Amino acid sequence: MQDSLSNTKKAIDDKNDEVIDECREEIYDNPNLWKAVRDSLSKKQRDYVFRLNEKEMDERKIKKEIREARIRKAANESLKKNLNG
Repeated sequence: MQDSLSNTKKAIDDKNDEVIDECREEIYDNPNLWKAVRDSLSKKQRDYVFRLNEKEMDERKIKKEIREARIRKAANESLKKNLNG
C-alpha cells in the first residue's frame, strides 16, 4: 500500500499523466487505498488531479459529441437516399 501511495504522489509531483493513470488503475478497486491516497495528497496535488480529471471528462465529452454528429450525419444521408429512391 505504501508503494502505491508514494508512486502516486511522485507521479502527481512529476505531472506524469501516464504513471498517474497506471496508479489509478491499481487503486481504483481498493476503496481503502483510494482513501489513503486521497487523504495524503496536498492541496496542490489534489488540485492537479482535479484539473486532470476535468480535462479527461472534457475530452470524453468532445469525442462523444463528434461520434453523435457522425451518426446524425449518416442517418440524414441514409434518409435522403431512401427518400430519393
